[in-house]
Amino acid sequence: MTQEELKALINKTGLVNASLTRMKHFVDNFQPGNNVYQLKMRLPHIRKAFTEFDDNHRQTELLDNRVNQSKEREKFETKYYDLESAVLEIIETDLQNSANERNTSSPSSSNQKGSEVRLNQVRLPTLDLSVFSGSFLDWQAFSDTFMSLIHDNELYTNIKKFHYLRVPSRRVQNRFQ
Repeated sequence: MTQEELKALINKTGLVNASLTRMKHFVDNFQPGNNVYQLKMRLPHIRKAFTEFDDNHRQTELLDNRVNQSKEREKFETKYYDLESAVLEIIETDLQNSANERNTSSPSSSNQKGSEVRLNQVRLPTLDLSVFSGSFLDWQAFSDTFMSLIHDNELYTNIKKFHYLRVPSRRVQNRFQ
């Protein structure tokens, strides 16, 4: 390769280094309220910059063995790994914050809990489930009725659901005594 080709490789390496510096500046100025998708979109470009730098720098080292390029490579690699880890940390923190926001109760969900308490205090009419005979053949019909009327109904607490399940069971128990 000629001296001009070597100069072109050095220029390409410099451009890649400048690109990574711009991305680092963006990440350093990133605020928690900013759009995290901008970071997610930059991550592949950060990785591409590393690959391009590595390719260009390796060719430069092969062509010009007089110059020790290891300090420049070490500096770039440190900048790259610091940058990528910072981006991944911000993305992970955002994911955790989003999960925490979904798990915490919002005012609307606390209103729902209040209305559930009021509904639980209202005495609901007694449901007369079909009597379970204890026969294996009758189980499917009883189970389907219980599941659709009681178990899947969010108006009932688990205790009330259990109570409704015990009533037909007591009838079966009484028959076998």
